[in-house]
Amino acid sequence: MRQIDLGMALLLMLFLTGSCSRAPELVPRPDHLEFYELISRADLIVVGVVEAEQAVRGGRRNDPQDSMPLQLMKVSIRVEGLIKGTHSGERLSFLYYRMTGAYHGAAPNLLELGGRAIFYLVREGDLLRATNDVYLSHTAVVTGRHNVQAEVDDARVRETMARVLLLPGDGLNINSYVASLYVETSHAVGMVGESRTADLLRTLLGNSDGRIRGRACIMLAEPPLSERGCLEDLLRDPQVSPEDQARATALGSKP
Repeated sequence: MRQIDLGMALLLMLFLTGSCSRAPELVPRPDHLEFYELISRADLIVVGVVEAEQAVRGGRRNDPQDSMPLQLMKVSIRVEGLIKGTHSGERLSFLYYRMTGAYHGAAPNLLELGGRAIFYLVREGDLLRATNDVYLSHTAVVTGRHNVQAEVDDARVRETMARVLLLPGDGLNINSYVASLYVETSHAVGMVGESRTADLLRTLLGNSDGRIRGRACIMLAEPPLSERGCLEDLLRDPQVSPEDQARATALGSKP
């Protein structure tokens, strides 16, 4: 009986030791990065859906002079596509620090369970972590699922990302897509420039859904693209939303 008790005690000690193992100690990188910096810094860029997020360490502060309280988070995603780098498997997990208190500044990195996004990741030893902490290190995707493949240079990475953000994919929610096209157009301009963004938007003018045709035309006609050639057709299109009809009238009346 004592031998059995001793064996059980050893097993319990091993279990407790494993369950209390420390989370990795990572130096925070609270950098606010532009798109080109996110892309160039990343070892791995994937499109995926957030399946889980949990805290693995809290109470860290970035610097003795900095009062920003940080919490280390672990994120699990289902990978739908690879844009840069190499990865095998349908899932991956990565770490990032988020800020836990109120502050004023650039947009913080906030993830939504079930949300689809482009994630920018770096390898640190055997771990994956976000390219930067606190501030945005992912780009939300509202266009549905896309078939993408890893690219060999950052220019082609930016092109693939612009297409993912602007062009309809599988499982598209049209209302969410149309509502966010202002934001996606701005992102695309930051990635591939005005000329290429306009090229991609023009492909939407022949879409079978009038809501998409109308909003694409408005995006083309609005600054900074300011291409108003589609407005006349928009105003004659009965499937375009009243909101976009009114905006087209206003844009058409401007000198």
